[in-house]
Amino acid sequence: MRLVGLSLGLMGLGLAGCGAPEATHDRAYFVGHPDERAQALVRCHNDPGRLSATPNCLNALAAESEAEHDRAFHGARPTTGGVSRPDHL
Repeated sequence: MRLVGLSLGLMGLGLAGCGAPEATHDRAYFVGHPDERAQALVRCHNDPGRLSATPNCLNALAAESEAEHDRAFHGARPTTGGVSRPDHL
């Protein structure tokens, strides 16, 4: 009887892993695909206990950090130099 229970338990574990695996993308992929990066980050934040250490979550987070750095430090520069309204200083 114990053998039957053990067999069924192992079969259940085997079937649980039969789902189609999610494609793994690198950081560069997520940098170039902001919509997919946003979707991955939503999934990662909704289930951090299970997903936070997966390659896609780590790579999407690294890509988001890089994109945020680029927006903050390499964004569009002002079109005019200096003070635009010196009378309001």
